[in-house]
Amino acid sequence: MKKRELLKVLSDLINRYLISTIDKSEMMEQLIGKISPSDVTEYEDELLNESFFTIYHINENYCDASNSELLYLRECLPNMICYWLFTMEKKMVHRDK
Repeated sequence: MKKRELLKVLSDLINRYLISTIDKSEMMEQLIGKISPSDVTEYEDELLNESFFTIYHINENYCDASNSELLYLRECLPNMICYWLFTMEKKMVHRDK
C-alpha cells in the first residue's frame, strides 16, 4: 500500500473514532483488516508508525491513548501540521480520560 493511502486510512479511522462513529475496538479491528504492520514499517516514518501502533494497541491497558493524542495525530496525518515526537510525548503525559 502506498504511503498516502496508509495516511488516509489512519486519518479516517481516527476521525471516525473522535466523532463517535466507531469505538476503540472497532477502530482497531478495521485497522487490522486494512493495514498490516509490514506495510507501515517499510516506510520508516515516525508519524505513520506512531499512528498505526497507537490504534493497534489502543485497547491495551498500558497504551490508552487520550483524545488529545488522537487529535494531534489526526491533525498531522493529512500534513496539516508537522509531526513532532516531543509534542506527542507531552500530550501522552497529560492524558484526558
